[in-house]
Amino acid sequence: MKKVFTQKIVLTALLAVCGLFLQAQVVNTLTVTSPASLAGDYPVNIAPYGQQLTGSFTGTATFADDGVAPNTDACDGDITNVTGKIAFIDRGTCEFGAKSLAGENAGAVAVVICNNDATTPDLIPALAAGAVGDMVNIPTVAMSYNNCQTLRAIAEGGDIEVDINYVCLPPSYGPEVIWGQVTGQGDFAGGLNDWTVVNGADSSWYYEPTGYAGGAFTNDFINSPTVCNGAMVFSSDLLDNAGTFPGSTGSGAGGCAAPCTGSLISPTIDLTQFSDLDALFLQFHQRFRHFAQTSSSLLLSKNGGVTWPDTFVLNGDAVVNAASIDEVSTIPLFGYEDANSITMRFEHVGNYYFWSIDDVRISNLPSFVDVQLNSNWYAAPTQWRTPADQITEQPFITDMFNNGNLTADDLSVTVDVTDAAGTSVFTTTQTYPALPGFELNENTVFDEVMNLSSLPPGDYNGTYTVNAISGGVTDNNADNNTIGFSFVVTDDVYSNAPNAMDVADLSLFAMEPNTDGSIFANGASQEAIFWSSGSCYRVRNGEGMTVKNVRFGVTEEEQVASGFIHIQLYEVSDADLSQGLAPDERVLVGATSVVIDTVMDKSLIDVQIFKADETGTFAGEEVELKDNTSYMLTFLTQPLAGDQIDLLSYPSSSTTAATGRNWYHFPAQNAFIASGNPRPIGTFFEPLIDGTPADFASTTIDFYAINTLYNEMTIGMESGVNDFNGDISLSVYPNPTSNFANIALNLDNTSDVQVEVFDVQGRRVLDKTWTGLQQETIVMNVQSLTTGTYSMKIKTDDGFVTKPLVITK
Repeated sequence: MKKVFTQKIVLTALLAVCGLFLQAQVVNTLTVTSPASLAGDYPVNIAPYGQQLTGSFTGTATFADDGVAPNTDACDGDITNVTGKIAFIDRGTCEFGAKSLAGENAGAVAVVICNNDATTPDLIPALAAGAVGDMVNIPTVAMSYNNCQTLRAIAEGGDIEVDINYVCLPPSYGPEVIWGQVTGQGDFAGGLNDWTVVNGADSSWYYEPTGYAGGAFTNDFINSPTVCNGAMVFSSDLLDNAGTFPGSTGSGAGGCAAPCTGSLISPTIDLTQFSDLDALFLQFHQRFRHFAQTSSSLLLSKNGGVTWPDTFVLNGDAVVNAASIDEVSTIPLFGYEDANSITMRFEHVGNYYFWSIDDVRISNLPSFVDVQLNSNWYAAPTQWRTPADQITEQPFITDMFNNGNLTADDLSVTVDVTDAAGTSVFTTTQTYPALPGFELNENTVFDEVMNLSSLPPGDYNGTYTVNAISGGVTDNNADNNTIGFSFVVTDDVYSNAPNAMDVADLSLFAMEPNTDGSIFANGASQEAIFWSSGSCYRVRNGEGMTVKNVRFGVTEEEQVASGFIHIQLYEVSDADLSQGLAPDERVLVGATSVVIDTVMDKSLIDVQIFKADETGTFAGEEVELKDNTSYMLTFLTQPLAGDQIDLLSYPSSSTTAATGRNWYHFPAQNAFIASGNPRPIGTFFEPLIDGTPADFASTTIDFYAINTLYNEMTIGMESGVNDFNGDISLSVYPNPTSNFANIALNLDNTSDVQVEVFDVQGRRVLDKTWTGLQQETIVMNVQSLTTGTYSMKIKTDDGFVTKPLVITK
């Protein structure tokens, strides 16, 4: 038997470091022995760096004083009052390892780091070494905010007497656990005990006394109840690079260059000693983070490991490069209720990041059905923002997995879309075939699409909800039955993701550089600095409509060098573009450029885009749109020197809808393709040679599932075919200028003349009108303008013309 849970591979992404806070069982204790008013036990966590405590550590303690407000965080000054003492140090702006080293350098014999976040008063921080933690030689522990505040009344400015004790409680489970409840069975107390490892600690699984998975890109503790006595870790990151960032000593500096394969094998467990078994389940605590081409499996044997006939593919719903998952996994052991023995084998192919396991046990539980909707694969809106009369077809697709051991024989998923008042505007239900226990249903496209002609402007929410029944037994876990999404209907704006002004809580919608999560080299070993990135939009009713302006953003802190953003709009063919968009699958219809070092607010850059084709750009002429046509708004970054220019985006590889999965377009694209109606949606991304439009003209740009590019496109009714008039005769001089611009007119007829000046963001910065002119020269005062490139729009009764204007100071 092979139970397969297929993983959706997103795209290769840059390995990133994650932080973690730990709130688990009391694994260690700081006991105050004096004064009596503070006497008692206070839980702490031991840092994975410095001296590792295994017994009791006694001493006099006080709060460190570094002389610089807030005085007790050891980040800014020299500590002067902790020689020979245990130093209490508050969290602050510097790394944990730096605090410990500062205490050691000041003569402290140990350090207690206090959480300083009053919003999580009982949280005990998990301590990471940081850049200098490997230099620390004294013990360091962490304590919660509330407990530190209790001690502060006396210990800040005075001394208290303490014992720091290493205390590890045995596993504590209910009567349902028949194996693993005894220390040394499945809790890895002090080591492997009777477990074995295939491929050895240097290249696969290894015992880690603090449950810490480290490496150049990994900083994770498993949050298991018995992490105090250690856990088993397979950190492909650490094994590959030995904690050194690739590029210095390079990948392979550790014991096993990724990918590495290894197995963790349990002792053979005698099942004949147990009676009255209902249904057996394997349960274990795990923490993991997946990179591409990573896999995890459980193999089972009834003959002591001679053969392994049963395989379960684990963590198949993991999103590549998403944040770490910490959970208890429950796996039905089909047919082992009547077996004489069972042997378990955790097999891992680690291509970076890690898999940690602790507290393995076998439980005798009632049978159940539990169908979850997988957050890594469902069709979110094809566009997050769409104009009211441009609503396009929305397909639906979702994956589901049955965690239980009973077959879900009555199975369906309902999609319901509601407006801001909660009124349903669309609903559909898809029925599914029976889903056996611990099996996956994937890639089922709903029979019905949402095909509304229009919706009133406003906010809309949607939900996928699974309903599962097995022989009259209802799904026993409602917490994983629903997945939500949202979208916005506007008057005239397209966008695939919010901008920085859309949400009150920016922590839920953190923008990041579009290159975050990706390493690309363009024929060289260094990372490319020229990029192309685009968003696809579908226009349903384009006749009589034009593009009015576009908006995008770049990161503020990285723009230290001058350069260009070339903005191009392409008409794109309706084809299967999951493998990329080739030059012959797009037609240029609009273009403009921005000088990036003249832009003030870089997070919201507004520009006009003009009609263009292979012969050039036609300033002043708006791009005309077509019915039922897909367009790609593309941005080419061309820094002239220094660092790359990073466009703003949102992480779409996250499994949390609030931080990006709501804008992950690959499942919807897959649904279009599977239904025979392929259509380009989402974000496309590719490195370039020099960032110029000519460079991009020969480049195939690939679908990009790591980040969703932020940009907006505003459309509106066509202004009129006679508005732009390239035959208007006039000239602008001097150009460049610093104070005044002369406009020499040679009009065919007397006319009022209006001159508007726009900056690179499309904002009107000057506006002046003259009456009754024909062959005069008018003078425009431009002294108020700062150095940069501007656009002059000169309107007459016969139409308008645009001219560039360069200001130098």
